[in-house]
Amino acid sequence: MPGKAIKTAADFAPAIKKKNAQQLAWNIAAAHMPPETQTRVIEFTSQCGILNKEELEIITKDAGDLVNLTTTGKLSCLAVTTAFCKAAAVAHRHTNFLTEIFFTQARERTKELDASFKETGKPAEALFGLPISLKDQFEIKGTECDMGIASWIGHISENNSVLVEVLQNVGAITNISQTLMRLTANPSSGGGEGATVAMWIYPHPSRLQRPLWFPSNSAPPPLCQCPQYPPVRRATDMAVGTLKKAGYEDGSEDLRRAFAPSGELYHPMVVVAEDTPHLSTYENWQLNLEKYEVVTAWLKAWNATAERTSTGQPIDGILLPPSANVAQKHGEWPRNIIYTSLFNMIDYPGMIIPVNSAVDPVLDPIDKDFKATNEKDAEIQAMYNPGEFVGVPIAVQVRIENMI
Repeated sequence: MPGKAIKTAADFAPAIKKKNAQQLAWNIAAAHMPPETQTRVIEFTSQCGILNKEELEIITKDAGDLVNLTTTGKLSCLAVTTAFCKAAAVAHRHTNFLTEIFFTQARERTKELDASFKETGKPAEALFGLPISLKDQFEIKGTECDMGIASWIGHISENNSVLVEVLQNVGAITNISQTLMRLTANPSSGGGEGATVAMWIYPHPSRLQRPLWFPSNSAPPPLCQCPQYPPVRRATDMAVGTLKKAGYEDGSEDLRRAFAPSGELYHPMVVVAEDTPHLSTYENWQLNLEKYEVVTAWLKAWNATAERTSTGQPIDGILLPPSANVAQKHGEWPRNIIYTSLFNMIDYPGMIIPVNSAVDPVLDPIDKDFKATNEKDAEIQAMYNPGEFVGVPIAVQVRIENMI
């Protein structure tokens, strides 16, 4: 990421203060906030009174329905974008998930699209008026892109990222949601996109593909010895039951260089290897060979499922937990991401699917029969207290083969 608008540690504090002040300009008044005793705010968007009935209906529609309504003139682009801007403002007040806020620019763009539609009677492009949120690594020409890193504050993008260009060319309204330089709640590794899902502001895929299908075949080998929390296990069991009824790391060098100009400190929850040596070309290739061995083993296991299915065909996918734990308390993180990092390594695509349930102390008591396989396992399980996680959402993930 280019851009060195901040060059000394002395610039750090005022730059952050100014950046945070820009966020407060879109804050929600205290009168519209829930009482402090309310621990679950996912449904608050529909309860706060900021969105009217029509706007609440808009934000709960899927992308296809919204495009159909805008391209037929049943909904204006301005109405759709305004609804999502309001929802984003409410979500931001709770989860702090926005860095760059383009509400004003988005509304101005929709006015242009609506005027064009009124004049020609035809929608401009395929995604006519569809609001889009983007991860904090995408650049939009003429806007600031800092990824929540202090030394990049003031960096103005000179060009659009390719994906941004594609989305804008087909009529999408880009509203970036990004991580902040402060605590975020339910942000996800996607730069706040997890919060957009939880708060009804649905993000859209970074790309649409038509993958090739290769006959492949398998019950996967064991992932690891990392038992899940009771509610995580229950979420997976619920999803399995429903289906049955229906028949890269760089040693942090990039971060160190980015933080150095401003003197910004690492958050204690960030795992940083201070003096990780660079790998030689040979060492890098050896790691890649090990990776390919794992990929090959998974491919063989997947192909072997054809021998165990009733159809004689390989499995379509794997249903499993997204993590051993549910969302953790602030300041705690088990640092165990094997349920997702494995698939990053072997490049198997997937998605997280919310289960229509949440942590329940009665249904999800501490597993008294649990026996830790090692110290890390015991540490992770010790963090679980059902009484402290009441109402926390649970989910499952689905993984399929890489078919490209």
